[in-house]
Amino acid sequence: MSTLTMPGMSNIPLRIIKTIVMNNPIGLFVRMILAKWSLVIVLPAIMVTYWVLLGLHNTGILDRAFTTVSRGLLETKAVAQNCTPKIADLSALWLCLQDPGIYIEHLDEALMRHRIRALEMPSDMSGFLAPDVRDPYSQFYDSD
Repeated sequence: MSTLTMPGMSNIPLRIIKTIVMNNPIGLFVRMILAKWSLVIVLPAIMVTYWVLLGLHNTGILDRAFTTVSRGLLETKAVAQNCTPKIADLSALWLCLQDPGIYIEHLDEALMRHRIRALEMPSDMSGFLAPDVRDPYSQFYDSD
């Protein structure tokens, strides 16, 4: 049963359309356009994206963006932890949003982080890593 037909309906019209498109020179033209589109548009777009991201990484812009996003997420966690109890009083909530305070890590979060870091990479994947690969985010980890 075709996915384009309704239950209980025949898929004969779909087969007729498919046969006409596949056997028609215009159908061949459309298929060739789609095949060439993938070579002419998609492949260069992937290559340009790679080179742009590599350039941003080499200039340090991606590292600064990661630092900014990390700081923003930490502030968001502080707002969620400290300001949520004050949601009923709008003036206290607004004052809390202006200065949310410091985020204090919960014991469960620390335990989960330790368990995730303790996971070992499967032995079959270690052969794919170069020996000089370093963790680019190690400077942001606190020393546990």
